Amino acid sequence: MKRLSRREVLRGLLVAGLGAAGSSGLAACAGATPAPAGPAPGAETVEATSVGGAAEIQATLEIWTYPRTENDADMVYKPMMEKFVEEYPGITPHIDVQPWGARREKLYAAAAAGEPPDIWFATTDTVPAYIEKDVILPLSDLLTPEDIADYTEAEIAAASFEGKLYMPLTDAEVNGFGYNGALLAELGYDPETTVIETWDDVYALAEKAKAKNW
Repeated sequence: MKRLSRREVLRGLLVAGLGAAGSSGLAACAGATPAPAGPAPGAETVEATSVGGAAEIQATLEIWTYPRTENDADMVYKPMMEKFVEEYPGITPHIDVQPWGARREKLYAAAAAGEPPDIWFATTDTVPAYIEKDVILPLSDLLTPEDIADYTEAEIAAASFEGKLYMPLTDAEVNGFGYNGALLAELGYDPETTVIETWDDVYALAEKAKAKNW
């Protein structure tokens, strides 16, 4: 058996398909995705017969995620991981569905103790903080152009920081404003044609609402 460093394992897993196979369940809220953790790559090792194939790697992955349904463990991850293990029988994913509250602090504490998860569900807004805390590894040198060919430039940009890709996106939220037509009309707006897009638009509306003591 050959002993592989964490980085070598991650390289084999990601290139062989773990990043794609697991990303739908290990995504980021706002479009983020699984990001390998660990301030010091190489600190942990696993046994494998080769670097080239994830199917031959013997490893356990500690995966932290956060609820998106009323029962993620059964509704999302149980069927997903059953299919994953069929394809990669030597890799055992351990899914820990945790509360959203204090998730960052728990991650920081685990990294400081040298026991971070291998993959976790992250959001694009957390990337700078995770880099500052030294708990996240860039994936730029682990993913080939083919691995990210299906992502748009905007998605890559959202998941990157200072030119390095940290989290291949698995989902994205599209947010927009909802208008109360009657209230807009009272403020002098035409509900059929009004478009509020900029902060200046919002401030102008707010001033009119304030004048009515709303």
